[in-house]
Amino acid sequence: MLSRGFSNTKTRYWFIALLTGVLLNIWLFQNRVLTREVYHALLSDRMESYRIDDYFNSSRKLSVIQYLAAPLILLMKTAVLALFLQFPLTLKLINISFFRIYRAVILAEIPLLASSLIRTLWLMARPVSEIHSKAMMIAPLSLASILRTESYPVHSLSLFNHINIFEAAWLFIITKNLSDKENLSRSDAFLMVLVVWMFIILFEYGLIMYLQKISG
Repeated sequence: MLSRGFSNTKTRYWFIALLTGVLLNIWLFQNRVLTREVYHALLSDRMESYRIDDYFNSSRKLSVIQYLAAPLILLMKTAVLALFLQFPLTLKLINISFFRIYRAVILAEIPLLASSLIRTLWLMARPVSEIHSKAMMIAPLSLASILRTESYPVHSLSLFNHINIFEAAWLFIITKNLSDKENLSRSDAFLMVLVVWMFIILFEYGLIMYLQKISG
């Protein structure tokens, strides 16, 4: 299915452009945000200085894995999401091709990438004293960005993070690309996409709560 999807030149170019943006964001975050000074600021209360330096050096060596894995992760993420969107359509016997759904998902990932790049650029402009673990996860122009982060646990911030204009654009793009007069109305498409979006948010919320619980 994906091979047929990528036979479309525009979809292939959009995927390459999206992947390029993802790789750029990884590079900026690794080399301009997670500096040695930031590592020391984040870990100084838990590790000795020489251990932080060792950890920093090891992380830099392993960062190449992120670059190598990025294409596969992006492919799997978009393909799985397209399958999630196709499942309720199949149950309702609505005939929309997987390729069309996949193309919509690729396009909808662009505003999410923009959000990640803006967050990285914002962190790059901050002094080291203002960079902490919660600040790194705050999505720009989200509900979480206007709240006092110290007043909320991480799993709550992850929930508030999703309420932003970039995810609204995600909803709009997929809805617009899936709806048509013959198979799926605009309102039905929006309701379906909204349910999938809420499922993703709740899954992430539960996962973060579980990871926090097992980490102590």
